[in-house]
Amino acid sequence: MRLGFAAFLSICAAPSPAAASSEDLFGYGAVAPALAGGGAAMVTGSGAVHANPALLNRRRARELTLGFEVHLFDANLDGRTHYIEPVRGGIIGVTLPIPFIGPLTDRVTIGMGFFVPTEVVVRGEILFPDDPQFILLDSRGQSVAIQLAVGADVTDWLSFGAGFRALAELVGTVELTTDAAGHLGSRVEDQLVATYAPVGGARGRLGQLELGLAVRGELSGRIDVDILAEDTPVPLPNLNIAGVAQYDPFEVALEVAWVPCSCLTLAAGATYERWSAFDGPGEQTTELSAPLANPDFHDTVAPHLSAEWTPGGRDRPNALTARAGLGFEPTPVPAATTQTQMFDSARLKIGAGLGVKLTRPPVPPLRFDLYAQEQVLLPRTHPDVGIESSGSILSMGFSMGVTF
Repeated sequence: MRLGFAAFLSICAAPSPAAASSEDLFGYGAVAPALAGGGAAMVTGSGAVHANPALLNRRRARELTLGFEVHLFDANLDGRTHYIEPVRGGIIGVTLPIPFIGPLTDRVTIGMGFFVPTEVVVRGEILFPDDPQFILLDSRGQSVAIQLAVGADVTDWLSFGAGFRALAELVGTVELTTDAAGHLGSRVEDQLVATYAPVGGARGRLGQLELGLAVRGELSGRIDVDILAEDTPVPLPNLNIAGVAQYDPFEVALEVAWVPCSCLTLAAGATYERWSAFDGPGEQTTELSAPLANPDFHDTVAPHLSAEWTPGGRDRPNALTARAGLGFEPTPVPAATTQTQMFDSARLKIGAGLGVKLTRPPVPPLRFDLYAQEQVLLPRTHPDVGIESSGSILSMGFSMGVTF
């Protein structure tokens, strides 16, 4: 039991702080990341559960999508590498049109999306504020994510969608005990639970313009473990190991796409992120400990440009689509100080991707998508500590979808 308790404490104290989900940082699926933050008026299929659930019914096909993605971090503080563990995980997506009859025929589709890291269910270790850390990147994306939404076409030019997102979080207790011989031991009880946030979206068409609006609620996955020491030879206070393992701010994404023909889509948009509501990853360890200082994050607006080109038109049974995107992600984090060494830099996003649609009866229709995305952490000097933060993030992924 002592070994189990020591292992548990080592997990809680591991040097890798926490912040948010993979979908918030990179996008979900193999299409949205290629658009570098775009998709609220463009992404269809299971990727729409995150980009904009109002677009779920655009494709109107029963489709299963499987994929894999990897995200490699190269973060630097004054030119020295700050190690951030790579994120690797599987993508699972499903779209199911609902076979209503009458006025609802071909009007409603359910979509599901899952991201499953290869090594953990959820990871969220919280460092002391004065330990150097990339507060929005360390351990980001190390959590199972679940998304479920419904999209419905009210008319041919107006659609709405709604659903929820879920992250894993850890709660439990560690009870310190003594046996008959006076030896100290422990009993660990923990469990994984889900935390939820609503999502919603709208899509409208006006001539050659497609308008997309997506709203994502604040999503906070916590660690909350009580350490009870009521039966020990030496009186010890009860402790609470708690904090935010993963955090996505409240977001509003707006995108306008110009579709002059079925072969070309050009889009521009922006995403508002309410980071000012984030109180930081740490919490008080005991009732008598001093409250932690608010990190004083500020809200941001992240603009982007995106494009898709399909020679011959996307409605062809066999088609090749090229995608590209350029985005800018301002940092919500104030400059690091000696008391709060939380580092971050604004990021320039550059994305590119390819999609292939194949129809060869009697084989079911297939879709293949792949992408690469580079996020450049722009050099930023933090005057109070005299340190420059910089680096990059390379993301790559692919998916295969089959209509059934």
